[in-house]
Amino acid sequence: MLATFGSLGDLHPYLALAQALRERGHHPLVAATDVHRAAVEAEGLPFAALRPDAAAFGDERTAMERALDPVAGPEFLVREVLMAHLRGAYDDLDAACAGAGADLLVSHPFTFAAPLVAERRHGEGLVWASVAITPSVLLSAHDPAVIAPAPWLRHLRPLGPAFHRLLLKAMRSIGFCGGSAEDHVG
Repeated sequence: MLATFGSLGDLHPYLALAQALRERGHHPLVAATDVHRAAVEAEGLPFAALRPDAAAFGDERTAMERALDPVAGPEFLVREVLMAHLRGAYDDLDAACAGAGADLLVSHPFTFAAPLVAERRHGEGLVWASVAITPSVLLSAHDPAVIAPAPWLRHLRPLGPAFHRLLLKAMRSIGFCGGSAEDHVG
């Protein structure tokens, strides 16, 4: 079971993984929001709908503007979209795992229902792995991200890994990024 949330940029790595698994004799199932059904099925892969569906976002343009707002976007996305539909996403993913007889659940960091389903089904042999594929999740002193709220960060790139290692440690110390700085700055 491969569960993802987000744009096509989030979906495509899961499609590539599903195709590679299929080539090796496995039977992957991709769970995503309903807007990705056609893309998944076009690859000849089975699809399971995972809430929230497109209707939950309301007007697409307004929802995208809110989600991409540099300050309020993350709160809107997590609080008003993902957490508001956590029960439905859990029900969808749990049913898909049960129906497929899934033994492995690989999920996007925003599929908050995945660790809950994995914990519930662990006794049945379900193993869970979260896969972080976005630059904002994998912070690196060697290839520092430029985030939307701070485009000026691109001017700091020439200062090199030593500077960015210190910057990431400082960010960690004030709670700006999760995990230990050593986990992220390599």
